[in-house]
Amino acid sequence: RIFIPVVALLLVGVASPARAEVDAARTKKARMEMARKVVSMVTTRDRYKKLMVQMSDQMLAASKQQGAKLPPDMNTKLIKVVSEAIPYDEMIDWSAQLYAERFTLAELSKLRDFYRTPLGKKLAEAIPEMGGEVGQKIGTILPRRLPALMKKHGLAP
Repeated sequence: RIFIPVVALLLVGVASPARAEVDAARTKKARMEMARKVVSMVTTRDRYKKLMVQMSDQMLAASKQQGAKLPPDMNTKLIKVVSEAIPYDEMIDWSAQLYAERFTLAELSKLRDFYRTPLGKKLAEAIPEMGGEVGQKIGTILPRRLPALMKKHGLAP
């Protein structure tokens, strides 16, 4: 009589970790799926294309600043190169992984709901543009400030 309950307890003890692993895997998969939805709302294919243009423009400007001789169609080709180097789906997966690691499924659902609102849509539209503007500002300020600061901290003569 004692044997059956003991075996049942042992089976439950063995099954529980396996069940927990299955539940964890399902939760992780659900978080990744929701994260992809959220990221895709923020980074639409159109916004991705704009980002590729922005990155190409910055690379082109840096090349010109260094005195490189560039072919007339360099910008068009560079956009293609950058787009192939960083495909949309891969970028979405990279971003989704970061979201899934930092937010619970409930939080991701709330983010999805937020990005469906007018304010959320406005923010999603503005984020890449604002990021680009900050990058441009940094790109103009840093070269002016670095030489003196490098000297100040003993990193340049």
